[in-house]
Amino acid sequence: MDHDRFPEKTLRDVLEERGRLEPSELLRIMKPAAAELAWLHQAGRIHGNIRPETVLLSGRRWFCYSLPEERLRSVPSRDRNGTGKRTVWSSLSAPGALPFPAETDGDSRYMPLEVYVDRAQIGPWSDVYSLCAVLYTALTGQPFPSVKEWMGGAEIENPSQMGVRNVPAYLEDGLRMGLRIRRKDRLQNGTELYQMLWDKKKPVPRTGQKGAGQVSGGRTSSVMSGKQSRQKAKEKTVQIRYFGVKRARKTFRDGLPQIVRIPEKTDILLSNAFQSVVFPEKFMKVRQIILPDSVIEIQAHALAQLEAEETVAVPDTVTNIGADAFRLGESGYITCHRGTRIYEYCQENHLQTSVDMEDWRRKGLCQYCGGHISFILRSCKACGRPKDY
Repeated sequence: MDHDRFPEKTLRDVLEERGRLEPSELLRIMKPAAAELAWLHQAGRIHGNIRPETVLLSGRRWFCYSLPEERLRSVPSRDRNGTGKRTVWSSLSAPGALPFPAETDGDSRYMPLEVYVDRAQIGPWSDVYSLCAVLYTALTGQPFPSVKEWMGGAEIENPSQMGVRNVPAYLEDGLRMGLRIRRKDRLQNGTELYQMLWDKKKPVPRTGQKGAGQVSGGRTSSVMSGKQSRQKAKEKTVQIRYFGVKRARKTFRDGLPQIVRIPEKTDILLSNAFQSVVFPEKFMKVRQIILPDSVIEIQAHALAQLEAEETVAVPDTVTNIGADAFRLGESGYITCHRGTRIYEYCQENHLQTSVDMEDWRRKGLCQYCGGHISFILRSCKACGRPKDY
């Protein structure tokens, strides 16, 4: 593609004229914008407003701006060329420029989940989500679903499954890793995205590599033996993590989301854990409550302040459950498996469960919480578990 074909236009203008871009075109013209984003993240800043209309094509190269179109028109054309890049780019640090504006001010189709749930979690990974959503839209010609549409059941398919030809495998892999619903599962910054799509390098796993702690023998083995013994000593000390009033107040200090996730590595849910969150109301309605696999005990009235309108996902590891631990709406039910303690508890208290809903698999729904499965990510949109959990 000749860069002079689209002078002084945004990516949205180009997509309205052409519909979509070929994979080779997309990678070539978006490379400078991705490099700009990687540089921005390395400088400790975030963009916060990446959309098709903020990706601008000049006569020389592509740029990514955070200026609204009405302000962009007021910039002289000579300042929108390569020589005036610094003048426009400096607007990112202008006073009052907030990253990821409210839904009424921006396009929610390119905003990640953390913008709606907890803005304190916004970071470089949020920009990665927005840029990958722009790439997906430009590649397929279809508007990328917003998080609300995604959670509501909107399907996201691989570009190759939508009839787009000659899509490199590393491009689909990069989009899949950049569009994870959970921020911790995404590519963490623009550098990782650039390396995967343009340098064709897979990101380094953030967890321990297999074989990293293996010992080959000799002197190294004697050195590592001391570390291994100390590790075994730590494993003998079992630390029980409680989730009670204080922890609930700290975790949900900005208010309760519609999908309440109990923090990972929680062992015991204390009685009336959400009393400080819903006070002075008696209870609050939420869509879903998801408990981590580490939970082993749910005390009486632990979740009584929350009325689940859809599901309460309880792991099979729970052995002790107190009286009136849950509050369910008319269509709410508890996801569990036959033969577990939670299933027996539901039978004793006449609570609806997911055991009798065997048509989930035929409909392609999550077997754990009943959420919709993303075809491009191969995981549940609600709980994040893999398709064949």
